[in-house]
Amino acid sequence: MHNGFKERCLSYYSGLVSPVYEQYKIKDDTKYAIQRFCSLQTLSEYSIQPTISDYKLCECGLLTYDAPLEQMVESIIDKKNSFRNNSISVGDVIKVFRATNRYLYFVDPVGLKPLNAF
Repeated sequence: MHNGFKERCLSYYSGLVSPVYEQYKIKDDTKYAIQRFCSLQTLSEYSIQPTISDYKLCECGLLTYDAPLEQMVESIIDKKNSFRNNSISVGDVIKVFRATNRYLYFVDPVGLKPLNAF
């Protein structure tokens, strides 16, 4: 079975009941040096589009309260950045499953930028 398939199914079906998030970090490889810690605008200047094959799933979890989506994502960032070595950095991608919808956010230096595809 494809690596991560079970986790993606679990995230999708769990998202039907309660919102679920997944955090992706850029892979640890020298070929991704330009992409690391870059803003979405800088990536577009280099004609680079964030794709899932360039990232690794770092963490996933449940969002436990009902609030506007952007507020929930910002609460994830605040919570994770309060722990050492477990933070969300510029260049990370956050995927949120809420009901039957999927939302993608790129962590930019000045906030969250919605992504159309990942």
